[in-house]
Amino acid sequence: MMKEFYKEEQFLVDNLPVGAFVIAGPNQVLVAANAVLLKLLNRPHSIISKPISEIFPTLVKQDFVRHLEEAYKSPEKNFTGESTININERDNGPLYLSYSLKSKFNNQGTDQCVLVTVIDITNHILSEKKLLQAEHRQAFLLRLSDTLRPLADPARIQKEAARILGEYLKTSRVGYGDVDKQEQRWFRTENNWTDGSVPHHHGVHDLAAFGPGVLEALRTGESLVIEDMLKDPRTADPGLQAAFTALQFRAALTVSLIKDQRLVAAMYVHNREARQWTEEEINLTYEVADRTWSAVQRAMAEQTLRESEDKFRTLFNTIDEGFCILEVLYNDQNEPVDLLYHLTNEAFEHLTGIKSAEGKTLKGVVSNAEQFWIDTYSKVAETGKPVRFENYSRVFNKWFNVYASRVGESSSRQVALVFDDITERKQQEQLKNDFISMVSHELKTPLTTLKAHLQLSERRARKLQDDQIETSVRKSLSQVERMKKLIQGFLDVGRLEEGKIHLNMSSFDLSDLITESLEDFYLLDNTHKLSFEPIGEIRVLADRDKLGQVVNNLLSNAVKYSPKGSTVTITCQLDDSRTVTVSIRDEGIGINSQNLEKIFHRFYRVEDKQVKHISGFGIGLYLCAEIVKYHKGEIGVDSLEGRGSSFWFKLPLQEQDS
Repeated sequence: MMKEFYKEEQFLVDNLPVGAFVIAGPNQVLVAANAVLLKLLNRPHSIISKPISEIFPTLVKQDFVRHLEEAYKSPEKNFTGESTININERDNGPLYLSYSLKSKFNNQGTDQCVLVTVIDITNHILSEKKLLQAEHRQAFLLRLSDTLRPLADPARIQKEAARILGEYLKTSRVGYGDVDKQEQRWFRTENNWTDGSVPHHHGVHDLAAFGPGVLEALRTGESLVIEDMLKDPRTADPGLQAAFTALQFRAALTVSLIKDQRLVAAMYVHNREARQWTEEEINLTYEVADRTWSAVQRAMAEQTLRESEDKFRTLFNTIDEGFCILEVLYNDQNEPVDLLYHLTNEAFEHLTGIKSAEGKTLKGVVSNAEQFWIDTYSKVAETGKPVRFENYSRVFNKWFNVYASRVGESSSRQVALVFDDITERKQQEQLKNDFISMVSHELKTPLTTLKAHLQLSERRARKLQDDQIETSVRKSLSQVERMKKLIQGFLDVGRLEEGKIHLNMSSFDLSDLITESLEDFYLLDNTHKLSFEPIGEIRVLADRDKLGQVVNNLLSNAVKYSPKGSTVTITCQLDDSRTVTVSIRDEGIGINSQNLEKIFHRFYRVEDKQVKHISGFGIGLYLCAEIVKYHKGEIGVDSLEGRGSSFWFKLPLQEQDS
């Protein structure tokens, strides 16, 4: 009967392109509905003639009912709005509708009804909700980052992260903890937050207590989601339920963090009542856990770095040597013009007198700084080759022993310096050199006179045919000659130190020089076999006397430090078209590795029981090294203790006229 009565209304809604229905009477009965609406609501045609409150109970508490009543009261007005309808059959949530209401009377004018048209706005509403949710999430994560960033204490970071997440989720308890490295099952949580309705949760807990399945899931990064522990089969064990009850929660969410394929930490959220955890809440908890882990790792690394820096700074400022890191500055023509100090220690200030040098340039604190220092450090920065040198600074009126090395890659222009003030040592050396030079000069005259008298005595003894006196005089002459060489050595050292050594350059055959040296040596000592096979003419441009001094000194050492009757082998070898190497090898006691580095140092003597009986002042090899260097050559030694030594020097060959 009702369908017949509202046939016109049914015809009206059937011809509308949108969902439409008609409600009539004080009971708000659905009297007409088109197919678009029924499909939209997923309802059968039989709902027609039923009250709207029976069809959709959720509408009773929404604005739709109020608008419906007002439409009855004010037929001249249109009412619009939005309503949510929960449809059980929908898997993807509620249906959102935009509606419009218009009151009308039937054809007889006796019964008032309301025409309702609806449009599905679910996608639009859900998009807006997702956007708003994303904005809230971003604002939350921004607040989390702003809170954690300045914190340096790992415990404080964990507490703050738990608090912020707990307040955002409006839950009962949130905590963070790390997992042991070895078994990946022991979870330690010391810092958590509660809303005051449940107790705090501290200590070390065995994740295996939840069962092997749960532990394995956490180890693979799977989240543990329990909405109601009283109903979840994984927590049906009475022991687990008793533990959860003691901690006063029914719902739990635990996310695990996997780093380098290992379970390293977890964050848990407990709710006092049963709770359905949303995917957004699970994802957000994981995000907070990951950021907490990163912040904790950063804080721990910074703490380790601070401790390391404190140790470094303590060592840095307690060493006696000056230390600094500087940068070489260049002008537009790529020429080194100044030095910028980046880091200095306390000894730097003490040794140089420059205070608070960091951030200042050399010329900024020392206006008349010598270019030598800038050029030297520029070469180190450009080549990457470290250097050790001694040099006098006119500005500081000091001698410095400096080791300089580049800091960083090839593009770096920073250089690290370790240096010491050796002014006192240099002054003592100068006094010693002055004394030796003075004594040597004073001894030369009486030695010359003594030698003349001995030579005269030798001739008289020979005339008298007194063999005993002649032998004695000859031995005295040998000692006088040895003394003269020693004095000459001291004088040469003095000249080297003062830079006054002079080379009398001439062209000669190096093989002839070595042969002559061997012949002279045989006259004084024939206790060893001396072996030399010339390889032909080897012409060099050098000081013949001084190179003869080098050969004689090396020969003398080879004989002194090897047993009588052994062989001393001298070789000459052309390395290429530009250099020749002279090597003198003995079969003696050899040199250990510790002494090898210092063997050419001035006044250096090997401290060994085997050589205590051998006299010397440690100047012979030093003179050899300096003479070779003055000839732009190289000198060195190869030796194994107990297996002899091979001293060698390289010289440039005389250039051939083209």
